Amino acid sequence: MNTKKLRQKILDLAIRGKLVPQDPNDEPASVLLERIQTEKEQLAKAGVLKRSKNNFNAISEKEATMCGTLPDGWLLCRLGDIIELFSGQDLTPDRYNDREIGIPYITGASCLKDNRVLVNRWTDSPQVRSKRGDLLLTCKGAGVGKMAVSHLDDVHIARQTMALRAYCEIDNRFIGHVLLANLSAITSQAKCFA
Repeated sequence: MNTKKLRQKILDLAIRGKLVPQDPNDEPASVLLERIQTEKEQLAKAGVLKRSKNNFNAISEKEATMCGTLPDGWLLCRLGDIIELFSGQDLTPDRYNDREIGIPYITGASCLKDNRVLVNRWTDSPQVRSKRGDLLLTCKGAGVGKMAVSHLDDVHIARQTMALRAYCEIDNRFIGHVLLANLSAITSQAKCFA
């Protein structure tokens, strides 16, 4: 088995809870999903989030079978049920600068390196804002799949980048591992829409 396949297998086992023993005292996923639903409803009431028609998107029997047996207390859900997703927007050259005026402007894969966000442009007219702790993912261009958890308080993201923000106390590093485990499917989908 080559290292790429081994790494993929380890990631797959980790996101399925099969790499380490599970603690039966851990809170069941159903409780966390209830808190996420409550948070979504509060954000919808405040006008920050669109109200969804259903609580969580149903998982088909075929999808559930593909995932195999889950540890006790775990539930299968869609990534979109536990995160907010922000699509970036490009700015014209007259709206950004290299003189550190405004907030950082993240343009794509070249700004994400070794799980750090690199800044070489700024804008004082941001449109799509990301904040500290968001997982930034390159979704277009040659660097599709490059990721970093933002250490910056406030940034504008370009259309080559998406920001993923987990609800409640879900750690965005976990979301990153889920994405890494499915990266080949994500990159092939991105190429279909390029």
